[in-house]
Amino acid sequence: MNEQQKRLLDGLQEMFETGMLSDVTLVADDTRVSCHRNVLAASSPYFRAMFTSDVSESEQKEVTLQDISGSVLHLLVTYVYSGQVPINNDNVESIMTAASMLQLDTLVRFCEEHMIGALTVENCIEVFCFADFHALQKLRSASKLFVMDNFSDLLDCESLMMLPEKIFEELISADELNVDKEETVYEAVVMWVKYDIENRHKTFTKLFQLVRLPLIDRDYISSDVEPNPLVVRDPYCRGLITISNMYRIGLEASVSAADELEVNVRPRHGMFNKVLLIFSGGAGSESERSFTAYDPDTKKNYLSIRHHPTFDFKFKIDHYRLVVNRDNWIYFVGGIFFDNYHFDEHGEAMATVLRYVQRDGTWKLCTPMNSARCAMAVCTMENKIFAFGGYATFPGFPPLDSCEVYDPEYNEWSILESMPVGIAQHAATAYKDSIFIFGGLDDEEAYLNTVLKFQVGTNTWSLLRTEMFAPRAECSAFTHNNKIFIMGGCNQISNLLSVEVYEPDTNRWHHAEDFPDERKFTSMAQIGDSVYVCGGVRQFVARTGSSRRSRTVESKDLYQYDLLSNTWSHVARMVEHGSNVTCAAALVNVRLLQESQFVST
Repeated sequence: MNEQQKRLLDGLQEMFETGMLSDVTLVADDTRVSCHRNVLAASSPYFRAMFTSDVSESEQKEVTLQDISGSVLHLLVTYVYSGQVPINNDNVESIMTAASMLQLDTLVRFCEEHMIGALTVENCIEVFCFADFHALQKLRSASKLFVMDNFSDLLDCESLMMLPEKIFEELISADELNVDKEETVYEAVVMWVKYDIENRHKTFTKLFQLVRLPLIDRDYISSDVEPNPLVVRDPYCRGLITISNMYRIGLEASVSAADELEVNVRPRHGMFNKVLLIFSGGAGSESERSFTAYDPDTKKNYLSIRHHPTFDFKFKIDHYRLVVNRDNWIYFVGGIFFDNYHFDEHGEAMATVLRYVQRDGTWKLCTPMNSARCAMAVCTMENKIFAFGGYATFPGFPPLDSCEVYDPEYNEWSILESMPVGIAQHAATAYKDSIFIFGGLDDEEAYLNTVLKFQVGTNTWSLLRTEMFAPRAECSAFTHNNKIFIMGGCNQISNLLSVEVYEPDTNRWHHAEDFPDERKFTSMAQIGDSVYVCGGVRQFVARTGSSRRSRTVESKDLYQYDLLSNTWSHVARMVEHGSNVTCAAALVNVRLLQESQFVST
């Protein structure tokens, strides 16, 4: 924009704000907004047609607009002059409806982007129906995809049961439905029909055809599908089950005729979902983050975004955190670039937060933290992400005592009560309604054995009258049943192989089985009843008189700790794309990843 263009726009906005030379007044409810016909006509085809056609409004000094509230009208006219409007989750639908009616297309697109970014499990069906009603294709596509991605979580939502038949049918017929078993689709059909059985029982046959019966377990069909009264009284549905059984028999007998049966056996999108170990770090540019994964069951390695080259530290990131919330959203939080603190006296940490979008295979920027942090503790509770302490500048600066929480629904960070003391390199885990902080380094770089408790509901801290057996930092903590397991890290003397177990309800401690190999390990993640440890750093000290030098070796092997049997096992000699900085566990769709030819052994 050149100087004259800016001057023109600033002048028009000033004339609007002062009412100078206004020639028309828009009226909605009790609100009157004075403005200029030519400005409205230049911005909106709706107003251009109104003011240039042979209609009464073209000559009127006052024009009354229906179906628009006064507050929304004022916001829309302000947007016409300034290009700015305060949109939030409470007003976005009313603004978009009015903007669509007045053909303010740029504002409609802005509202669409806001609603797409604010999609949650709680509002996605409402947004999908809103977009469908108003024919907003971009928003409809995004919200439909969100509904399909979270279909299993929506089964208990009344809004899903209230969907009109056409939209419900569209969802359950989609290959992209994110369900791990076809039984979920069948149950959704039954629930939807029974929600209004009087008016919907006639639709059951059509919907039942969309269930991919050959993908359902035989025993489930016998015990749950065949006895269902909706199926029993419908000969066509019983016939579909017979055809499905014929397909199974033909498949088992390798009979080609089975392929000619009209049955849909394509797996749904969610049937490729698996809980994997995920890794990240720096990638090919300052703004990129890598994304790789490993399946402990099949020992397969997966790649989405490559790590930075092994010997190029320009975009290497340290002391970051990976965290996965209840909705299985994967976040990369904070950290510090390797070059920033290795080649300077100290470096600045990052406040950056990114979320991995599986469908796109990309990282999306979220609202940054209020404080830059590295080496902080991070955990989740009630779908929110909590960040505690860490360093804003590293090394040589004291750790932070500040804490904050991220709400994915609003993409906002909020400040929490500060910790009693600044801590970095500590561990955090949620237990019941509280978050526990273990160990770490204080502002004198002393290793701590303390336990802090943060009560989320009251936003208060307490220093518990208990201590770990040994001070430690760079450790991890995991909650399993009524116990918290603390493992990994080091202290001022050595690496720590011990595993400590804390029972918050009784305030008791005991030891678990030690890690079986000498190293400092920090990259750990929990999957069900197991904790996996990827790699670590080993020190090989040269013997006295030897010509060899002492050396540090980073490994990428994998150990599994069974939380129930209290045993360790070495399960892989190398995880191809693993990281010994940190890792996490997440439900990942392997169809969206590139499978490596390398299989870990």
